[in-house]
Amino acid sequence: GKKFALYRQIESLKEYILVSQSNKKIEKFEKNNTGFWTLSETNSDSDILYLSAIACELSVEEVYDKVEF
Repeated sequence: GKKFALYRQIESLKEYILVSQSNKKIEKFEKNNTGFWTLSETNSDSDILYLSAIACELSVEEVYDKVEF
């Protein structure tokens, strides 16, 4: 909420990732070419999250490896 509103004011910020600690859920906010933020959400072990700002792929399974809910 409030923190993300402050982060959005950083001109160089292109992606913002939230990783849930209570269940398998990753939210990715990405700023598009027009300056609007879009949300994509994933929660399946087989999903791959691509972070274009750093050219990196993360699998949900790897992010939550060894995490017990």
